[in-house]
Amino acid sequence: MTVDAVGVSDEAMRSVMDLVGTASLKELVSATSDVVEKMCIETAVRLTGNNRVAAAEMLGLSRQSLYVKLRKYGLLKSSE
Repeated sequence: MTVDAVGVSDEAMRSVMDLVGTASLKELVSATSDVVEKMCIETAVRLTGNNRVAAAEMLGLSRQSLYVKLRKYGLLKSSE
């Protein structure tokens, strides 16, 4: 898996592009939003040195909302 200049993996882009012609525009936009949201969360967590409070603030989220999204995208370890 390679990552381009904006941090979107080839795999993520391919999965979204594969939906063209098989899914509605609404479904395409939702899938694309999920890819972008996950990328932003990963970046914020990395930039803050895994400081979840700072990452949540950076993203304009509550800490609880950040944890919900971390779980949604499988970005939490099972012990967390």
